[in-house]
Amino acid sequence: MSEDAAHAFKTRSLRDAAARAVAASDLDEKTARPVRIDLLNAEGFSRVSALLSRYDHLETTGKPPGSWPTIATMIEINDLETESSAKL
Repeated sequence: MSEDAAHAFKTRSLRDAAARAVAASDLDEKTARPVRIDLLNAEGFSRVSALLSRYDHLETTGKPPGSWPTIATMIEINDLETESSAKL
């Protein structure tokens, strides 16, 4: 296989894998807020998961407090393949 053909094959394979990778999420039944987001690999298995918690209002310039969006202030990210994690 020529170098150009190998590069084209690799690029196409990466693009196809990215197209198959999707995200799934779990929502809290009462608030409909996301509590978990999973990034799925090409086989459909969770590769990275994020647990969302400690929701609070985000102050927004020019908007009254009742209209501020609610965001997760604690995010725990877990890489399931490397077993590493981070909390933000």
